[in-house]
Order: sequence, then C-alpha cells, then structure tokens
Amino acid sequence: MLSTSISEVVQSWEPYRSGKTTNKENPLHKLIVDDIPAVLESWTPNKANYKFVGSDGKGNILRTPWFATLNLEVTDSATKGYYLVYLISADLKTLVLAIGFGANQFEKQYGKGKKFFDALGAAVVNMKINSGHLVSKSLIKTKTRTNVGPVVLDESGDFQLRAYEKCSIYSLSYEINNLPSETELKRDYLEYVNLYDSMSESLLLADVDSYV
Repeated sequence: MLSTSISEVVQSWEPYRSGKTTNKENPLHKLIVDDIPAVLESWTPNKANYKFVGSDGKGNILRTPWFATLNLEVTDSATKGYYLVYLISADLKTLVLAIGFGANQFEKQYGKGKKFFDALGAAVVNMKINSGHLVSKSLIKTKTRTNVGPVVLDESGDFQLRAYEKCSIYSLSYEINNLPSETELKRDYLEYVNLYDSMSESLLLADVDSYV
C-alpha cells in the first residue's frame, strides 16, 4: 500500500539520511527504489508505456526521496522532459503529487543561479497556458484541489527542493499524518496520469526542448 509505505519512509528517513550516502543493503532503500514504484506500476493501466522509478540519491542521499511515473512518449529519465512525481517536504509532513519538469535539463543550460529559476518559471507558465484546456477534461475529483502555483517543500533554501518547487506545473498536496484512503490516493493518481497522458498527446504542447 502506498500510504503505509510513505509512512514507513517518513519514520525511517532521518536515521537513514544521517548515513550521508545511499545504502543498498538498507531495507529503506529497497522500499524507495523498488517497492513504491511497484505500487505505482500496479495502479497504472497500459504500464508498458511507462517507466516507474524511485530515488534516495545517487551516492549522496537526497534531502528527501521521490517516486516518479515517466510516460515514455515524453521522457525515460527524471532529468529531462516532464513527468508525474510524488515529492516529500523537508519537514516530512507533506506529500505532493505533481506533474513537473525535470530540473536537470534547465541546470545544464543555465546553471544554478537566477537564470535557472527565470527560465524554469517561464517554461512552467507557458506549459500551463498550452495545457490549461486539458485540466477540465482530465481532472474530475481533483480539479478543485489542484494547485497551479509552485509547491512548498522547504524554507531553508536547499537548491534541490527549491528546484522541485519551481518545476511543478500542476500538483496536489496531502498531510502525511492524515493521508486519504488507498482508494482515494489511487483515484487521484489515475486522474493525474490521465492529465499527464493528455499533455503528452496534445498537439498544442511544443517539444520539451523548446520550453527549456
């Protein structure tokens, strides 16, 4: 179950993160990179069209982990394109489901300074303009709860989380200590998969490179 797995990640994250580097022998690593992506895969129709990934970092442990569903028509990597992703806030109190750009493609082009955030902000605005008509068609239960502004994950200035905040195009937020039922989580996820797929199929959305 996703709700149970997220709670386990939150409870074990700080002790795990104190180790500084990822540990493949730790059960938490398997939960993040294998088990949670497997839940998302089990929820997703036409799963062969997607890639499911989770990450606690590459060598150095991330500020918080993430779990993503990648439409292979758009991207096969969380470093490029845009994708559906679960993010956890720095205080481990909020779970965010977002459709957002991969930050790395902007970082490669603009570095980590003001130009990065300006370019990313412009890309998000343009994507919303070009995909806004798809929201009403794709989101039924989640439309009124969908956030079209940046998400809030951290207030310390951590670059990774600031980038994730700005990358968000559409998002939903949940209190981790008060997550909805597994049925509701799956329903929300599938609505966002539907929106993500509609965006990937739309002729109005330019090639991702042009947004970058």
